[in-house]
Amino acid sequence: MAVSEQAVEAWLSGDRTDIPVETRRAITEIFGLVDDTYLSDPQTAAGADAIIVMHERLLMYSEARDLGVQHIATRDTERDPALISKVRAELRAMTKQQEQWGERQ
Repeated sequence: MAVSEQAVEAWLSGDRTDIPVETRRAITEIFGLVDDTYLSDPQTAAGADAIIVMHERLLMYSEARDLGVQHIATRDTERDPALISKVRAELRAMTKQQEQWGERQ
């Protein structure tokens, strides 16, 4: 799939916010993403909220990866986005416990 240089420049500058479905699918395939909604143009407050939830979820995954967590179950975060905050708090608590344990040795 070919994407014009003008389209990429328009997306980068913010002059254009719509990304065709085919392009979104190609981008998600290239980068190994599961959900292309992050690349969608938020038309409603619900769409913007979904992007915020996805951003929070990405932060949570990054924090888990940095801690060396091999698996994290997040399927309920779609139904209850507050769970993301709870899991992130638990991850931060794990980090503090590891730091304190390291100081004792």
